[in-house]
Amino acid sequence: MVFGLHWAIIPIILSNIATNGSDPILAIALGSVWAASGAGLGVLFKTKNAQLKEIAASGLIPGLLSGVTEPIIYGIFFRYKRSFAYAIAMSAISGVIAGVLQVKATQLAGGIFTIPTFNPIWGYALSAAVAFFGTAALHWIFGFGEEPELASGKAEQKGSSEEDFKTTNVDTVITSPVAGAVVPVKDINDSVFSSEAMGATVAVDPSSNVVKAPFSGKVVKVFPTLHAIGLLSDGGVEVLIHIGLDTVNLNGEGFTSHVKDNQKVTAGQDLISFDVEQIKAKGYDPVVLIIVTNQNEQQHLKKYAVSNEQVTAGNKLLEINNK
Repeated sequence: MVFGLHWAIIPIILSNIATNGSDPILAIALGSVWAASGAGLGVLFKTKNAQLKEIAASGLIPGLLSGVTEPIIYGIFFRYKRSFAYAIAMSAISGVIAGVLQVKATQLAGGIFTIPTFNPIWGYALSAAVAFFGTAALHWIFGFGEEPELASGKAEQKGSSEEDFKTTNVDTVITSPVAGAVVPVKDINDSVFSSEAMGATVAVDPSSNVVKAPFSGKVVKVFPTLHAIGLLSDGGVEVLIHIGLDTVNLNGEGFTSHVKDNQKVTAGQDLISFDVEQIKAKGYDPVVLIIVTNQNEQQHLKKYAVSNEQVTAGNKLLEINNK
């Protein structure tokens, strides 16, 4: 689910349903969705950090209702590897249960309201419950790697180093990674991003084809499909730059990375090139999203971008100051 590789099996699932009336793969695969939702529940009740509670809650709801797990993936799994490990383990157990009980899907569906579309219903409900409540329980019992200072909502006061970018003592200015027109957040054609569930968001309809570093810091993660990149500023601010909507489905076609994981970068440095026209030709929205994923209650965020304003790469979009 993290890299969108599940789309490769969707045609097989649809073919099975069309020819046989049911499919055994979907019930097994959806264990990962229930486990991710369980991670949201576990973090929600375990953490004392208000901002992280908000991320967990905003990920839990769409996960349960419709099987949308992006807020959990970007907001929790990429920050807390132990949480990701719990979800992997419990989704595997859930998949084994669904397989042994020969649970089959009668339509392509996800979420709590679609449980009756699986057969046997009790078998699917059992596998889902194991993934959901099992993952939540692991978070509650063993924790998920959150540091005590952040759990209580207090910013760390230790100095930063090359190995530790978690300090929040330095104010951070986030500049536009591309040239283009600022899009109102409410107009983003994706409820996860338009609700700012993952964090404060600025959207730019790009007129340039290179994403540049919005500050000096390091690369945390270049997604294998190159449609997104995670960054960490020298001041400890985590930013996700997401190029286009649903462009994970392009599997890297039209994208070129100029950096790698853990590489230090300077403001304005080229990160990823992308073909705007090719993205549009494939039917996808090329809007570039800049998302602050770790703002805490000890920080003040100010947006400088104005809707429909034309910006160039390097123009100030956001500023994060310690209170």
